[in-house]
Amino acid sequence: MSVEPLPRTGISNVIGLLEFIDDAGGKEDVFRLTRELQYDLEDILPVIEASELLELSEVSDGDIKLTALGKKLLESDVNERKLIVKRQLKKIKVFQEVISTLKARVDRHLDREFVVELFETNLSEEDAESLVHTLIEWGRYAELIGYNHDTEEIYLDQEDQD
Repeated sequence: MSVEPLPRTGISNVIGLLEFIDDAGGKEDVFRLTRELQYDLEDILPVIEASELLELSEVSDGDIKLTALGKKLLESDVNERKLIVKRQLKKIKVFQEVISTLKARVDRHLDREFVVELFETNLSEEDAESLVHTLIEWGRYAELIGYNHDTEEIYLDQEDQD
Protein backbone atom coordinates (compact mmCIF):
# COMPACT_ATOMS: atom_id res chain seq x y z
CA MET A 1 0.00 0.00 0.00
CA SER A 2 1.62 3.24 -1.13
CA VAL A 3 0.85 5.98 1.37
CA GLU A 4 2.16 9.33 2.53
CA PRO A 5 2.31 10.34 6.20
CA LEU A 6 -0.45 12.56 7.54
CA PRO A 7 0.45 15.61 9.65
CA ARG A 8 0.52 14.47 13.27
CA THR A 9 -2.11 16.66 14.89
CA GLY A 10 -5.70 16.41 16.02
CA ILE A 11 -8.75 17.79 14.27
CA SER A 12 -9.46 19.93 17.35
CA ASN A 13 -6.11 21.68 16.77
CA VAL A 14 -7.10 22.35 13.16
CA ILE A 15 -10.44 23.81 14.23
CA GLY A 16 -8.68 25.95 16.86
CA LEU A 17 -6.32 27.27 14.17
CA LEU A 18 -9.26 28.08 11.89
CA GLU A 19 -11.02 29.93 14.72
CA PHE A 20 -7.88 31.99 15.37
CA ILE A 21 -7.57 32.90 11.69
CA ASP A 22 -11.26 33.79 11.57
CA ASP A 23 -10.86 36.05 14.62
CA ALA A 24 -7.96 37.74 12.79
CA GLY A 25 -10.26 38.56 9.88
CA GLY A 26 -9.82 35.36 7.86
CA LYS A 27 -6.12 35.83 7.06
CA GLU A 28 -2.92 35.96 9.14
CA ASP A 29 0.82 36.07 8.62
CA VAL A 30 2.18 32.62 9.57
CA PHE A 31 5.07 34.02 11.64
CA ARG A 32 2.78 36.43 13.49
CA LEU A 33 0.44 33.51 14.06
CA THR A 34 3.18 31.48 15.75
CA ARG A 35 4.07 34.48 17.94
CA GLU A 36 0.45 35.15 18.89
CA LEU A 37 -0.19 31.51 19.73
CA GLN A 38 3.21 31.20 21.45
CA TYR A 39 4.08 28.14 19.37
CA ASP A 40 7.33 27.29 17.66
CA LEU A 41 6.96 27.12 13.91
CA GLU A 42 7.76 23.39 13.99
CA ASP A 43 4.83 22.85 16.37
CA ILE A 44 2.28 24.78 14.30
CA LEU A 45 3.39 23.46 10.90
CA PRO A 46 1.59 20.08 11.22
CA VAL A 47 -1.62 21.92 12.12
CA ILE A 48 -1.26 24.22 9.11
CA GLU A 49 -0.45 21.25 6.86
CA ALA A 50 -3.51 19.37 8.11
CA SER A 51 -5.79 22.36 7.51
CA GLU A 52 -4.40 22.68 3.97
CA LEU A 53 -4.72 18.94 3.31
CA LEU A 54 -8.37 19.13 4.35
CA GLU A 55 -8.79 22.21 2.10
CA LEU A 56 -9.86 24.32 5.06
CA SER A 57 -7.06 26.88 4.69
CA GLU A 58 -4.42 27.84 2.18
CA VAL A 59 -0.98 29.36 2.57
CA SER A 60 0.39 31.84 0.08
CA ASP A 61 3.23 34.37 0.36
CA GLY A 62 3.64 33.68 4.09
CA ASP A 63 -0.03 34.23 4.89
CA ILE A 64 -2.58 31.60 5.89
CA LYS A 65 -6.20 32.26 5.07
CA LEU A 66 -9.48 30.45 5.47
CA THR A 67 -10.99 28.82 2.40
CA ALA A 68 -14.73 29.00 1.80
CA LEU A 69 -14.93 25.42 3.13
CA GLY A 70 -12.98 26.42 6.25
CA LYS A 71 -15.37 29.30 6.86
CA LYS A 72 -18.34 26.98 6.30
CA LEU A 73 -16.92 24.49 8.81
CA LEU A 74 -16.64 27.23 11.45
CA GLU A 75 -20.24 28.27 10.87
CA SER A 76 -21.50 24.68 11.19
CA ASP A 77 -22.67 22.73 14.19
CA VAL A 78 -20.64 19.73 15.39
CA ASN A 79 -22.53 17.19 13.24
CA GLU A 80 -22.09 19.24 10.07
CA ARG A 81 -18.41 19.72 10.92
CA LYS A 82 -18.00 15.96 11.12
CA LEU A 83 -19.68 15.53 7.72
CA ILE A 84 -17.39 18.16 6.16
CA VAL A 85 -14.30 16.48 7.59
CA LYS A 86 -15.60 13.05 6.51
CA ARG A 87 -16.03 14.24 2.90
CA GLN A 88 -12.51 15.68 2.94
CA LEU A 89 -10.99 12.52 4.43
CA LYS A 90 -12.55 10.43 1.67
CA LYS A 91 -10.44 12.42 -0.82
CA ILE A 92 -7.16 11.47 0.89
CA LYS A 93 -5.44 8.43 -0.59
CA VAL A 94 -4.59 6.69 2.69
CA PHE A 95 -8.23 6.84 3.79
CA GLN A 96 -9.35 5.59 0.36
CA GLU A 97 -6.92 2.67 0.62
CA VAL A 98 -7.93 1.69 4.16
CA ILE A 99 -11.65 1.98 3.40
CA SER A 100 -11.20 -0.13 0.27
CA THR A 101 -9.29 -2.75 2.26
CA LEU A 102 -11.95 -2.75 4.99
CA LYS A 103 -14.75 -3.18 2.43
CA ALA A 104 -12.91 -6.14 0.88
CA ARG A 105 -12.92 -7.96 4.22
CA VAL A 106 -15.90 -10.15 5.09
CA ASP A 107 -16.04 -8.87 8.67
CA ARG A 108 -15.03 -5.32 7.65
CA HIS A 109 -12.46 -5.21 10.43
CA LEU A 110 -8.66 -4.84 10.27
CA ASP A 111 -6.19 -5.58 13.00
CA ARG A 112 -4.32 -2.37 13.90
CA GLU A 113 -0.96 -4.12 13.69
CA PHE A 114 -1.81 -5.42 10.20
CA VAL A 115 -2.38 -1.82 9.04
CA VAL A 116 0.90 -0.70 10.64
CA GLU A 117 2.72 -3.49 8.78
CA LEU A 118 1.07 -2.47 5.50
CA PHE A 119 2.30 1.09 5.96
CA GLU A 120 5.79 -0.13 6.92
CA THR A 121 6.30 -1.28 3.33
CA ASN A 122 6.72 2.42 2.45
CA LEU A 123 7.39 4.13 5.78
CA SER A 124 9.61 3.71 8.80
CA GLU A 125 8.09 1.90 11.78
CA GLU A 126 7.75 5.23 13.64
CA ASP A 127 6.06 6.94 10.68
CA ALA A 128 3.77 3.94 10.13
CA GLU A 129 2.70 3.99 13.81
CA SER A 130 2.17 7.75 13.64
CA LEU A 131 0.11 7.42 10.47
CA VAL A 132 -2.14 4.76 12.00
CA HIS A 133 -2.59 6.90 15.12
CA THR A 134 -3.60 9.94 13.05
CA LEU A 135 -5.75 7.86 10.70
CA ILE A 136 -7.72 6.47 13.64
CA GLU A 137 -8.00 9.86 15.37
CA TRP A 138 -9.21 11.74 12.29
CA GLY A 139 -11.40 8.86 11.11
CA ARG A 140 -13.09 8.55 14.49
CA TYR A 141 -13.70 12.30 14.69
CA ALA A 142 -15.46 12.19 11.31
CA GLU A 143 -17.23 8.94 12.20
CA LEU A 144 -15.74 7.44 9.04
CA ILE A 145 -13.98 4.59 10.79
CA GLY A 146 -14.16 3.18 14.27
CA TYR A 147 -11.56 1.66 16.54
CA ASN A 148 -11.99 -0.90 19.29
CA HIS A 149 -9.25 -0.40 21.90
CA ASP A 150 -9.90 -3.81 23.49
CA THR A 151 -9.42 -5.80 20.29
CA GLU A 152 -7.19 -3.19 18.59
CA GLU A 153 -9.30 -3.40 15.44
CA ILE A 154 -10.21 -0.72 12.93
CA TYR A 155 -13.66 -1.01 11.41
CA LEU A 156 -16.04 0.90 9.16
CA ASP A 157 -18.77 2.89 10.80
CA GLN A 158 -22.23 1.61 9.85
CA GLU A 159 -23.05 4.33 7.29
CA ASP A 160 -19.90 3.69 5.25
CA GLN A 161 -20.16 -0.05 4.83
CA ASP A 162 -21.72 0.08 1.35
